[in-house]
Amino acid sequence: MNEITWDILDPNDMCVAIMRGGKTVLNISVHEIIESCSRNKLLQHVDECDRTPWLTRWQNEKHEALTELLKKDYAQ
Repeated sequence: MNEITWDILDPNDMCVAIMRGGKTVLNISVHEIIESCSRNKLLQHVDECDRTPWLTRWQNEKHEALTELLKKDYAQ
């Protein structure tokens, strides 16, 4: 089967792997995608993700980031 699929193999890597027949044929940098998009639309999507409880990994990372900000603020 030569089906074309995509996956994010490592969320920390920020790359989208395009695969054909299970083999990676192209990696696309999410950094490049973000820089090529509308900043306003990107921030609207981030806000939507922040309000979406079923994105549990995203929510956990958001809460960790907020906790770190609060720790830094109180440490000063």
